[in-house]
This record gives sequence, C-alpha cells and structure tokens, in this order.
Amino acid sequence: MALVIESEERMNIPMVGMRTFKYSHCECGAEIVLYDFTNYCDNEKCDFAYNLSGQRLAPRSHWGEETGEHPADVAGYSFFGGEDW
Repeated sequence: MALVIESEERMNIPMVGMRTFKYSHCECGAEIVLYDFTNYCDNEKCDFAYNLSGQRLAPRSHWGEETGEHPADVAGYSFFGGEDW
C-alpha cells in the first residue's frame, strides 16, 4: 500500500541542486518526508521504510535475498575497507 502524498515542495540545495520533498504520514501516524530512494520513519517504535513514491519497502533484513547479495553489499560496505561507493 502506498502512502498518500499530502504536500510537495521543491528546494534548491547548495552543491546538490533542485530537490523535491514529499510529505506524508507513515502507517504508524508519524509525519514522514520522502526525499531519497529509501526513506525511514523517525518514530522509534516503527521501522518502516518507504521509497520515493511512498510505497512501503520490505524489511531491511530481507533486502538482497532475490539476488544473493550479502547484507554488507546492501549496506554499501566493502570487506576490503571503507565504503565502496
């Protein structure tokens, strides 16, 4: 189930450029700002993640199962030191 986008605002962020911020409410009722590929609810009791369109994502522990990725691959860390992106 996708969130209902309640409002939207465009901002020019120095060194980044124009970004669109979408505002909605998480399934737990907390306000959530959708601005990136993966957006998390700030409520400590809630661990929901949403994509930029407001669709709820699978729990992070399930990410990469379909492709055989290791959890470190999903997190963006390299076993050879540092972040790999």
